[in-house]
Amino acid sequence: MSLQGFEIVNLQAGTYYMKVTASTSASLDGTYSFTVSNLGPAPSTGNNSLATALPIALSNGVGSISNQQLLNGQSDYYRFVLGSASDTAITLDYAGSDGPPTAQLLNSSGSPVGDFSGGQYDGALNAGTYYIAVSYPATLDATFSLAIDATPLPKPGPGSVGAGGTLSSAAYGSDGTLYLAWFDQQTHTLEFAHRSSAGAWSSIQQVDPQAGTGQEMSLAVGPNNTVAIAYYDAADVQLRYAALSGSSWSIQNVDTSAGAGVDPALAFTSDGHPAISYYNKKSQHLFFATTRRGKWSTTLVDSSANVGQYSSLAYNAATGYFGIAYDDSSHGYFKYAAQTAGSWAVSIADKSTKAGGNGISLAFNHSNLPAFSYFDAYNADLKFAQLGSHGLWSVTDIASRKTQGLYTHLTFLRHGAPDILYYNQSSNAIFCALQSGPSWTLTDTLNDAGDYLTVADNPLGGQTLIFYNGSNLSIDDI
Repeated sequence: MSLQGFEIVNLQAGTYYMKVTASTSASLDGTYSFTVSNLGPAPSTGNNSLATALPIALSNGVGSISNQQLLNGQSDYYRFVLGSASDTAITLDYAGSDGPPTAQLLNSSGSPVGDFSGGQYDGALNAGTYYIAVSYPATLDATFSLAIDATPLPKPGPGSVGAGGTLSSAAYGSDGTLYLAWFDQQTHTLEFAHRSSAGAWSSIQQVDPQAGTGQEMSLAVGPNNTVAIAYYDAADVQLRYAALSGSSWSIQNVDTSAGAGVDPALAFTSDGHPAISYYNKKSQHLFFATTRRGKWSTTLVDSSANVGQYSSLAYNAATGYFGIAYDDSSHGYFKYAAQTAGSWAVSIADKSTKAGGNGISLAFNHSNLPAFSYFDAYNADLKFAQLGSHGLWSVTDIASRKTQGLYTHLTFLRHGAPDILYYNQSSNAIFCALQSGPSWTLTDTLNDAGDYLTVADNPLGGQTLIFYNGSNLSIDDI
């Protein structure tokens, strides 16, 4: 670089030389001098956290930033946004003699997505905000640059994930992998695919090649990321269970009794034992199945007339017992069955309804008491029932204008408030109902969406919505 007069410049650590050149070919008629002063470490650009990350703007999926310095061993952060799922290549270029620096790709919450190998990251990423953290334990002796090249992935269509699907079930593993099962109305088979935490989809697998199986299914992930599906075999009219082992499926018959397996709900114990609640359409009773020494055994939970449809099963890790919320079609009630040592205690949670309903979603609150959201079919309302510490059920009518509350999904937030996602059929939109004190706030989450809604909670943050778009399944992350 050229210097004239007094100047302040930022230099990396190292040895430098100064060359002084006369302005003419003749000798100077006087002497000259110069002074070099070390003013201390160069100031940082301030991008040392997610909140202060420097943006890398993308145009047609391409963007870069150059002449970046790592100073004093502080990590630098950079931010970019993908408007759609894309096959993404990120290059870290550094030509200095130190290092090289390391880089890591992070998601919008700062959780790691992947590391760079040889200064390069390649992978499929979902739409959203991402960060790049560049690190080195000392000040580098040269600058570095980052270059991003993102090519949008084709959207799901026929022959791809969710093709021909209406009904589905999904859940996340602890590592952020999304597992999805759906019934293909075109092939009449149960299909499966999974999406990595980085957003890359696997190839599609046919869980059970027998046509007519899987019209009703429940997918769950166990504590050791064991993936399994309980499903209704309409061809043989029985309940089946499929567990993913490597890249193949191990299928078992759970209950071969005539009419068994309608509306299955699958959950795991803390030590990884699967359990299933389901309705037998021939006996019209609610049943519960679990494994003992590797073999399935079944229990009659409620023998009242026509009970057990649309059941939701949840495991209470604090007590070590299961709970089941379900519909009593004979009376139009909503019931709850609590597992005890060797038996089930049945109570009526809501007997004000006249025609029962569906869309039941059961969860345990922070006091380890059961609660569930559901659709009141007679009034076409979204409701919420919760068991109090005094042993009595309380019922709240949350949304009552027109037809609301189909396909509900209940979760409890970290501070204990219930949060319900559901389909508002009248508005053809997905809504969120969040309790704040004694009142509920209803928020429009996604328009022109929600039929046959399935929700999966991501342990790394956020939720995934899967719903029928009129021909296939749509998959949206919120």
